[in-house]
Amino acid sequence: MGTVSVLYRERKAKFHTVLLDADQTLFDFNKSQRLSLKAALQKNGYPWNEEMNALYSKENLMVWKKFERGEITKERLKIERFENFFYKLGYKNADIAAVNADYIFHLSQCGFTIDGADTLCRALHGVCKLYIATNGIQSVQERRLEKSNIKPYIDGMFISDVLGCQKPAKEYFAFIFHTLQIADKSGVIILGDSLTSDMQGGKNAGITTCLFDPEDTVRMPQPLCDFKITKLLDFLPIVFDA
Repeated sequence: MGTVSVLYRERKAKFHTVLLDADQTLFDFNKSQRLSLKAALQKNGYPWNEEMNALYSKENLMVWKKFERGEITKERLKIERFENFFYKLGYKNADIAAVNADYIFHLSQCGFTIDGADTLCRALHGVCKLYIATNGIQSVQERRLEKSNIKPYIDGMFISDVLGCQKPAKEYFAFIFHTLQIADKSGVIILGDSLTSDMQGGKNAGITTCLFDPEDTVRMPQPLCDFKITKLLDFLPIVFDA
């Protein structure tokens, strides 16, 4: 057990349940996306460079925001992001289905975690219940967790594919509370990097919210955020009593 884990093991937690976003909160999605896009494009005969990676990141984010707003389905999301990407690159008749399948496969093999994620989860494990709450693709998120160093500390995962709704919808969190038989929501906190899905979702659900903002771009006070951290381990003093 690490020094940080021992330090907090003797302190009482203010929350009995911690909901953790997956991408760019626990998992290093930027690194995973970069490697997976490169592999998928090159396998299908397309070039890859940093400019193309930046373009895909932009298009992917825009399509995920549409999904959060309930404007498109998850299946449509998988296709539309690459349609937009290839259209802006000027590629016609691209085999989008093949590229997407290869991209998802490679993404599922990437269990890279953010610095501090392992220590954070180890310190919270056994003191709080830890659940991943994600809008990600089921096959990707489940396999990435299996390959990661945080797997032993996670009590479960709630994936929008399985629930049939996504963050920030109230129904998403209601499903979690019902499944976990949580009546006292004052003992629940969500940690995530997105204002529109994690923080808005937490507020919609009536739970405590903590934004992970490593670039320190969000000014506080912010109505959606009860707390903000720039390093993952700064979450521990929020969870534990002094």
